[in-house]
This record gives sequence, structure tokens and C-alpha cells, in this order.
Amino acid sequence: MKTKYVFACCGYFFAMGLFGQSPGLQEVLRSIEQNNTGLQALASQMEGESLALKSENNLPDPEITGYYLPWGNHSTGNYSEVELSQSMDFPTVYGKRGQWIEQQKNLLGLHYALERQNILLKAQKTYIELSILDRKIGHESERYKQAKTVYEQLSKSFEAGEAGILDFNKAKLVWMGKRFVLDQLEQQRQSQLAKLQWLNGDLPLKLEAVSMPPMAALPQFETLWVNKLQNDPELLIPQGKEDLAQRSIALAKAKSLPKLSLGYNYQGVQGENHSGLLGGLSIPLWNSKNKVKSEKMKWESQKVTTQHNESNLKLTAQTAYDRYMVLYTKWEAYTESLLSLNSEALLLKAYALGELSYLQYHQEIQFYQQAQEKQLQMEKELHLTRAQLLKHQL
Repeated sequence: MKTKYVFACCGYFFAMGLFGQSPGLQEVLRSIEQNNTGLQALASQMEGESLALKSENNLPDPEITGYYLPWGNHSTGNYSEVELSQSMDFPTVYGKRGQWIEQQKNLLGLHYALERQNILLKAQKTYIELSILDRKIGHESERYKQAKTVYEQLSKSFEAGEAGILDFNKAKLVWMGKRFVLDQLEQQRQSQLAKLQWLNGDLPLKLEAVSMPPMAALPQFETLWVNKLQNDPELLIPQGKEDLAQRSIALAKAKSLPKLSLGYNYQGVQGENHSGLLGGLSIPLWNSKNKVKSEKMKWESQKVTTQHNESNLKLTAQTAYDRYMVLYTKWEAYTESLLSLNSEALLLKAYALGELSYLQYHQEIQFYQQAQEKQLQMEKELHLTRAQLLKHQL
């Protein structure tokens, strides 16, 4: 039941995590969760391991033993004996082992949830890269057109003797450079698309529009952290191991009780026979020695590991959160300042009207484009950091 509960939680958190994401991203993540071959293989492996765990609580096979003793010196007839027996642990062991198995199955579900989270996070980050690349391609396509327009204008001016060879050559190099940058971006886009398709089980994805939702601030860190403690499998797995260690102690204590055996026995000789029930009880002197103490030591070790893991992940999350908030404030101010600068279209118009020389136009357009690229880079870092912080919502 706990394994099913983990899968149900995965679906719930997946639906909750999609809130605030773009429709295109939602569809991509759903498709990858359904088609990813790694997740399919892991689900099959988990099913097999779950069945193997369940079999650990089975009774041992019954035993049948027979004796027929015709040889030897004896005045009576041949001796024969048949014995059918069933051995078992003390009854409380099966209950404790059942609880231990359920926790093991719960951990299997958490490991699946962690792998699913990692795959969907990888897909989300790839989608973010793709959305930024699409915007860069849009910018560079427009810049390529503008560079071509400037080059053609300078070419005519050069032929008419109104422009120098240096400006003409520089404009030509800029135009050719924009074409090269555009080709590079297209190649990078195809690479990201191929990565998404691989995550989708090598099945094609229909990506009509690749875009991210507007940037937004995160909730308070403590609120975020409490949510991660409750939902992030990376944090839940150590907690689950600690719970498993406690159940191992209870199981070890139960195993220190005597083992039982019950059965039927038949003995016959020279027309006479005896039959009846048999029973046995082990004396737990040696086999269980130090086992409970060993399991307690493992539990103590796991508690320290859980605390260390939680502290480490909290520090990592706090660092990423602080970086996000600082970068978000910087990005907002930078975006506002960028809007006040002259756009590329206005600069091109000023150049066409002769208000700017080619050198002035080139310097201004370079400054504007560098600022635009920096703003896009900050936006990408914000989206990637946010995705990492909110991965437990996937």
C-alpha cells in the first residue's frame, strides 16, 4: 500500500508542480514521464524487487522424511518410518517482517520518485535552454537583417565614393559574423531538441511554441524548505532508511524468539505401527547473539546520516535561494534600464537618416546587443535556479 501511496503522491506533486509552467512545458513533461525508457525499465525492476521482497515472508517448504531399514540383525520385521514436518519462525516474526518489507517497498517507490524527478528536471532545464535559444535566434535573425541592410547601404555608398573601405569591410564582416552566429544557434537548438527527444524515448515531440512563463519571486525560504522536507524524495529517502533501521531492530528482537516445528510421524514394524503429532522448539542461544545490538548501531548511524544529509541539502538550497533573490532584483533593474535604451530599430533608423556615422552606429548597437544578451543570460540563470529549487514540485 505504501508503494502505491508513493506513486499517487508522485502524480499529485506532478500536477501541482505544473502550476505556473507554460502549456508547452506541461505537455513535454507529461510525454517524457510516459515515454522515458529509463523510467519504464526502473518500474519493471521495482515490480520484480517488490515481488522478491514479498516472498521473503513466506513459510519454508515442508519436509517429508522416510526410513525403510530391512538390513541388520533383528528378530522383528523390517522397520519403516515416515515423517512430515513444517518449520517456522515465531508467529510475531512474520508481522514484524511484513512491516519491514512494506518499508522496503516504500523506499523502492521513493527511489523511483527520485529518478523520475531527476529526469523531469533534466527535461525542464533542456526546455529552458531551448526557450532561451529561440529568443536568441529571434534576436540574431533581426540583427542579421539589420546588418545586411547596413552592408547593402554601405556597399552603394562605397561604390559612389561616399564611404571608406574600412567601414565597408567592417560592415561586411559584421554581416557575415551574424550569419555565423545564427547558424551556431540553430545547431545548438537542434542539439537541445535531440536531447529532449532522447528523454522522450526517442519519440518525436511536437513543440509548436517554446516559451517560459513570466519571471516571479519565490516564497519565503522557510515555507519552501518545509515543502521540500515533505515532498522531495532526496530528503525522504534518508528518513525512510531511518524508519527501516527501526523496523530492523524490531525484527531482530522478534527473531530472537524460538523457532517452531510441527508435523506428523508414522513408525511401523512387524504388523505394528505408531503414529501421531510431533512438535519442536529451538533454543535461541547462539544465532541471535549481538544482532539486536548491531541493528541499533545501524539505526544510530542512519540518524546521523539523515541529519547530515538534511543539513547539507538545506545549505545548498539556501545558497541557491539567496543567489536567486539577488539575481532576481538585479534582473528586474537591468530589464527596466534596458527598456530606456535606444532599440536596435531606432539606432538603424538614426543611421539611415545620417544622424549617426557607421562607427557610432556600430558602437551603440554593440553596447545594446551586449546588454540584451546579458539580460537573457540572467533570465536563463533565474529559470534554471528556480527549476532546481522547485524540483520537488515536478
